[in-house]
Formats: sequence, C-alpha cells, structure tokens
Amino acid sequence: MTIYRLDHGHPSEVDLPALVGPLGTELNELSGLLGDLVPSGIVLDAGTCQQLAVSGWSDELRAELVAAVAGIESDTAASLDDSKSPLLLAVRPGFVGRYLGMPDTLLNLGLIGEVVDISTSTSVAQLDSWRRYLEDFGRIALGIEATEFQATVDAAASLVRSDTDLPADLLVHICGRHLDVIDRNGGLAASSLQQLEVVLKTKADAWCDERAAIRRARLGVAVGSVSIIVQA
Repeated sequence: MTIYRLDHGHPSEVDLPALVGPLGTELNELSGLLGDLVPSGIVLDAGTCQQLAVSGWSDELRAELVAAVAGIESDTAASLDDSKSPLLLAVRPGFVGRYLGMPDTLLNLGLIGEVVDISTSTSVAQLDSWRRYLEDFGRIALGIEATEFQATVDAAASLVRSDTDLPADLLVHICGRHLDVIDRNGGLAASSLQQLEVVLKTKADAWCDERAAIRRARLGVAVGSVSIIVQA
C-alpha cells in the first residue's frame, strides 16, 4: 500500500500496472521520457484506495500524502494555499484491469479564499472558476445533487443573456449561495490539503459501495481495482 510519485523512479521489481493500472503506468513512463513536460503527480495504488475506503485516514497514510504533495510543490515551485504561487491539482480515478466507466475528475483543487479574493473587485474569470470548483467539489466530494447548485445559477442567469455573461456581483452572490449549500452538507474544509483528503476518501468509497458492487459483479472486477491519480 503506497503512494507513488509519477517520476519513473520505482524499483524494477515493482509491478506498477498491477498496482496503479494502465493510466498511472503510462503517465509514469511518459514522465521518464518527457520530464517536466508531464505535469508532476502522484498515484494512490489500488491497495491504498481499498485501505482508505475501509479504514479511513491513518496517521501513517496521511503523513505519506503530505510528503507526496510536498514533492509536487517542490517540482512546480507552487504550494497549496499560497496566494502568490498557488498549486492547483486535478484528481481522477485510474483503473487496475478492466475500465469501470466514465469517472468524475475534480479540477482546480487548491482554489480557496486565500487564493481567490471573493469580492466584486476580482476578475470574472477567477470568480467563475471558483463557482465551478464549488459545484464540482460539492457534487463529487460531498454527493450533493447538481440541481441544488444549478437552481441558483439559473436564477442569476435569468437576469442576463446567459450564464457566460454573469457579472462579478452576481458571481459573488452565487458563490455565497453555493457555500451555504455545501455548509449544509458537511462543509468545505479550510485547507486544500484537507479538501484533498475528503476527495480521495470519497473516490475510494465510491468503488466500494453497493452500486459499485453491482457493477463490479456484472463486469467480473475485483473490489481492489481502482487507483487515484493526482496531478498538477
């Protein structure tokens, strides 16, 4: 049970495809060939994901995650929750063996209040990115129905031509309403590292619940068949 760096620096006796699946293995090999052209990242192997789903975050596993994220920060010269050089991460499942379906990818983990100034003086692009991150985090990490967010967006969009024309003041209002929804459903962790822990646990859980068990049985896929990839 390990968190691997995607840096092509693993012992030759490690059977990486069996541990992290074809996508994680391919990214690891590409990093060895192309170096910095491949975004820095880590992958939680299938055993780690299964342990996470069953037992949650142990002190040992949390320490391993902290060290792994520190490696990404060193590679990118950026840091989580740093307002001047923020590190933004993408989180997506990989699969060991047979592919189980289209997974959700969470983008821009690392956008928090210290990085995005939630005020009307902030650019529309930044506010819209924050709005979309809140929607994705709520849906993917907390299991909130997308309609709970969309109702607020639709109401605001009715005042302009479309949701692509939303001005800063409406986006600030939308983000505030989104945070209210999230607060009612477990809340948004204060730090990006804590948010990452929540997302990783949720993704690990998603392939061990009753719905996933039915799908695995239909496809003949073992329970420990999902890895999770985190990349800058």
